Amino acid sequence: MRVTILGVGDVEDILNNTRLTREDLNKLIDELAQFLVDEKCEIIIQPARGIPYQVAVKYKEKGGKRVIGAVAPNCPYYGKFYDTITQDYRPICDGVIEFHSWYDIDGNIGTLGEATIVLGFSTGVLTEICEMKYNKKYLGKATKLFIFKKTVSRTLKEIEPDIKAVYIPSIKELKKQFQFL
Repeated sequence: MRVTILGVGDVEDILNNTRLTREDLNKLIDELAQFLVDEKCEIIIQPARGIPYQVAVKYKEKGGKRVIGAVAPNCPYYGKFYDTITQDYRPICDGVIEFHSWYDIDGNIGTLGEATIVLGFSTGVLTEICEMKYNKKYLGKATKLFIFKKTVSRTLKEIEPDIKAVYIPSIKELKKQFQFL
């Protein structure tokens, strides 16, 4: 199964907007990585600074088999920043899916797998989540969205008519939910 990991680029965003401590967050990342290995998932990330990369590192340390990077090396808007943004993080990837632009990544990454797991909200993460509406409506990509409730400041009632997010309190609950995928 392929699972997309979305999360903030700046860990401080989670720590400043929730009750989580750095230790709690590190434990969650560690447990999530182990869960993904146990479930034999491939994971999809944007290879850049932040939570998805941290999950990928732990996932590989625990024996995870495949990290797929969503990249846009020839982006007409941000292509000149490609190495600046991704160079230190691309080596974790075992393969890549190339997109025309960073906007195309944002519009598609949430529905590249059978499930998407979110750790923290940022403007980028919210964009990626909101774009899931159109991929479902027009392309028939019905990806299950899981959001770790402890990593966000509030639930997003505004998206509920279009995207049925499941707010997860723990890895134990995520495991139960995965039985239905």
